[in-house]
Amino acid sequence: MHRFFCYLGAATRSVFLFHKAEGSRNGVILADEMGLGKSIQVILFLHFMIMNTHKWKNALLVMPAGLLSDWKGKLENWTPDITVLIYQNSDKELLSKLRRLQKTGGILLVSYKMFIYHHETLTTYKGMPFIWDCLVFDEAHRLKNPATKNHKVAASISAGFHILVTGTPIQNNLKEYWSLRIPVYFSVFEWYCISVWTGIFLKTLLLWT
Repeated sequence: MHRFFCYLGAATRSVFLFHKAEGSRNGVILADEMGLGKSIQVILFLHFMIMNTHKWKNALLVMPAGLLSDWKGKLENWTPDITVLIYQNSDKELLSKLRRLQKTGGILLVSYKMFIYHHETLTTYKGMPFIWDCLVFDEAHRLKNPATKNHKVAASISAGFHILVTGTPIQNNLKEYWSLRIPVYFSVFEWYCISVWTGIFLKTLLLWT
């Protein structure tokens, strides 16, 4: 039952994500406690935008290396019709798969380390700049320090829409919190309130079951 309500909350918040993507927003911060379905929410949203609306073709997900297999498994379970590729090195075969994914569509998973060292490869196609439809950062608190390579590279990448998945940002100090907004321009406080409200709603449901 707990899992059901987590998925219900993920589906509910995915509607809000779609609303933001359809508007003039450039992205959102997705902040929730562990176990409330943040990854499933992102996956449902990507599936909807790629497979249902057909407005997007691709997405780039950046995360700690230890989460690559977990994300790949969830994506294959929830979006079996979307090509999913982990970019772990720069050999010719994998590079060829990357170029095919950029051309035909799909979701690319990459660790923060690979993102830093290969961001130029990931953001070009046939010698021209390649703009991903959606750029997702999991464990986005890694971007809160503007002096780090993670933040500098992330701030240099353009994308149609950004999603920062992190712990509750209000726990950070104002400088760190503000750095998460750059270069993503969105209504963070509005989205934070939505996430908190949904979390409270789910917990209330669980208390009654």
